[in-house]
Amino acid sequence: MAKRRHVFISPHKEHVCKVILARVFNGLFFASQQRKKILYASYAENMRSMILYALDNDLNPYEYIAGIKEELLRSQYVRQK
Repeated sequence: MAKRRHVFISPHKEHVCKVILARVFNGLFFASQQRKKILYASYAENMRSMILYALDNDLNPYEYIAGIKEELLRSQYVRQK
């Protein structure tokens, strides 16, 4: 699998992904607000890397970011609101 070295990620695409991430987190209840803040900050900080990963693997970046919800729900400290 060849990696795309020079992919332009538009500010709009990055913004939409951040909105999707915020909606994912707002739809979940975390046992600890501190854990929620740390996880959210980590995902937000790595947004560009996640978009590039999705593009490199022929995934829709928006669906990939939305899929984080399912991963978070696997934790015993997270549940759906």
